[in-house]
Parts: sequence; structure tokens; C-alpha cells
Amino acid sequence: MSPVPVRRSGRDRKPPAWISSGLYDISAIGTTSVGHTITEEHSKPTAEWQEKAEYITSLARTPLFSGLQREAALAILDIYNLTCELYKVHNVHVNPSVISNQIIGLKSEVPDKESQEIPEIQDIIKIPLNEQEVIKAPVVVFDLETTGLSRKSDITQIAAFSKSVNFSTYIFPSQPISKEASEVTQIFVNGNKMFHNSTAVQYKLAHEALTDFIIFLSSFPHKCILVGHNIKSFDTHVLYNQLRIYNMWNEFCLHVCAFCDTLDLFKSVVPGMSSYSQTSLVKELLGETYDAHNAIHDTKVLYKLVIERGNFQDNVVKFSLPVSYPDDSHVIQ
Repeated sequence: MSPVPVRRSGRDRKPPAWISSGLYDISAIGTTSVGHTITEEHSKPTAEWQEKAEYITSLARTPLFSGLQREAALAILDIYNLTCELYKVHNVHVNPSVISNQIIGLKSEVPDKESQEIPEIQDIIKIPLNEQEVIKAPVVVFDLETTGLSRKSDITQIAAFSKSVNFSTYIFPSQPISKEASEVTQIFVNGNKMFHNSTAVQYKLAHEALTDFIIFLSSFPHKCILVGHNIKSFDTHVLYNQLRIYNMWNEFCLHVCAFCDTLDLFKSVVPGMSSYSQTSLVKELLGETYDAHNAIHDTKVLYKLVIERGNFQDNVVKFSLPVSYPDDSHVIQ
């Protein structure tokens, strides 16, 4: 079967024959022709599957795929990307079927030899923290609003603030915003319009918005440190997943040297508080209230909190995470 060309036209697309033919069996990702048994010499992912992955990517970014279809498409892409990553970094021969079982949550009753040989993703790359870079890094506070609480949520708003410069954009999501998320953020979508506090807002698509964010980060004289509240468990992973989908993670890492989670910072600097939510910290330490869960206001007030009450320069190295942290800690689920 000849490679399927990637279509980028905005017109209605007719899926290629292999979509309905069953010839995209994941067990063929590492073969030179569909259906053959994977062997050591054929363990490198093929150009044919790269073409297919790119085609699925283009569909997943459009309204043509939604709900379970989109989840299935992204799962296929994860399988392909992980197969490529394992081959590239470890030269490890793996059966993609094993990876797919881990991604979609299937577990075999008796672990086979191949599954035991697959290294955990957090062991793939370990980039040590460059303390000198961190010490001189510009402090940029960032915040995300998302479609839900999953780490694979789409970003609906991204904002950043540093001294007197700021960045903010709304992002039109490719998956529905949960009712709970809309109630918290007051962001919702109706048709092709996006609203915040019942007011229509200008938005961008994810690739364009993330590109603008990287351009903003590149404007600083040195690699910056991205600071946020409770980002270690959520925001860094959402941002990582979104940048990875659009093949922008490496470019992002050129302009960021570290992350710093202010939740851990303030637990150390101000021990014994009953609550370490950002609103509680702002109220107790600054004596202020603000419009929480609006990414713009969140970043400005957190920057003030960190600079004025966080003893930041003395603690920045201790509480910094390498920029590779989301990738280092990524676990196949």
C-alpha cells in the first residue's frame, strides 16, 4: 500500500481507504509492510506510519473528530509517538500492541517478557537543573484555564505576567468544556463563539496561541523560569501535552530553564497555615481579594505575592523543577 498523503485543505475530506480497511493495525507500526511479524530489524517505525499519524493529527485538530473519536485518534498517536521515542532514545524493540494496552488501560493477566522490557517514560530523559540559569532567570508567572481536570484537557485561556509585561489569549478548545470548569472559569463556547462572563471574546486556535506564547517567552534576555500555583500536579502536564500534540515542546524548552510551584514554596516559607490555596495566601499575606480563576488576574496577583512575600531569591533553586519535569514524570496510563 502506498503512503497516504497528508491533506491540509479546509474542504470536506474523504478518509483514505486504510481508515476502513483495517490495515492500520497497531501491530504494524514497526514493520515495513502491514501485517508482517515485528522483528528486530523492522523495529524502527516506518515512514508509512508517520504519514498515517500526520493524517490522523490533522483530523484530530478539526471538528471532524470529537468525543470518543478524538480520544481514539489521540490514543493511536500516543502509541506511534511512544514507539518512535523508545526506538530513538533506547533503540528498544517493543511491540506497539503492548504500549496500546497500557495507554487504553488494558492489563494482561500474565505479564509477558516484552511488557517487562518497556522502560517507564520518566526514565527516558533526565535533564539536571542548571542552578546558574535559574538564579539569573526572569520570573514569569503563568496560569492556565482548561476544559476540565484531566491532564489531557484542552487549554481555554493562557496568561503570563512578569514585572510590567504580560501575555493573555483565549484558545478555542477542540473538546467540550465541562460544566464544572465553565462554572469555575466562566468560560464557555456556543457554536463558533467563545464567551467569558457572558461577553464574547476574541480567541485563537491552539497552535497559533501556543506559538504566540513561545514568542512571548523568547522576548526575555535569558531563559525564564515559569512560576505558578499547584502547577507541579496539573498545569505543567496540561501544557506539556498540548505542546507535544503540536510538536512544539522542544522549541518551548529553548526559552524556559525551569518551573517553580508556589504551593511548595509557601508551605515552606509560611508553615502552619490552614489553607494554601492561592486565594487564601493572597488574603492572609497581602490582605487583598481578587477575581480568582481569571488567568490574567491570577498571574498578576501571584507575581506580587511571590516577589513581596515569597522570599523568592533565597528559595528559587530549592523549589525549582527542571523544564523537562513533565516529560520526566510522564507515566503511561
